[in-house]
Amino acid sequence: MSTKRSDRQYARKVGPERTLREPVVQGPNDAVVHLSYPFALATTHSLTGVTAVATDDVWASGYEGNVDNQNFMKPYVLHWDGSSWTLSLTPNSGGEGSRLNATVALSAGDVWAVGQTQALNGEIFTLTEKFDGTAWTMVPSPSPGGTNGYRVDSLSSVAGLGASGLVAVGAREIAGQCCLRTLALATNAG
Repeated sequence: MSTKRSDRQYARKVGPERTLREPVVQGPNDAVVHLSYPFALATTHSLTGVTAVATDDVWASGYEGNVDNQNFMKPYVLHWDGSSWTLSLTPNSGGEGSRLNATVALSAGDVWAVGQTQALNGEIFTLTEKFDGTAWTMVPSPSPGGTNGYRVDSLSSVAGLGASGLVAVGAREIAGQCCLRTLALATNAG
């Protein structure tokens, strides 16, 4: 089975984004897996992206919302190793927390996730995180300034360009203007 076919197969089963009260992921062979999260059940969980290196190396991005009944988000990833899913919290910055919106794997040791992080003053910045085969870390990504320096920038999708390039797309809002603007970032740091 090719990686692209595997991506589509898992994408139908995990996504599109769904708000979950009880975290459930459908794995290979249509097996439904109930996940045990280290979070309060009063919160909501959303799975937002999926990517596969192989049938035993699948990543799903997501986030927990409404943490402690507050407007706070915690990003996380799930990893399928061929027999079970494991949950890893990823770096979380911003006073209101962060969310992951998409993920892509270039290789087993080069997995990326993108999304947004929100400051206490309401500004929203792009979020880019990378798994290097051992740990998830935040990678700086541009957030163009809006009117009067106020930023509302978010990345909603990411794709690999060969073995080392990435393109992420999303939207930016400029205060006082009617419409969202397209935001696209590219790098060869993959």
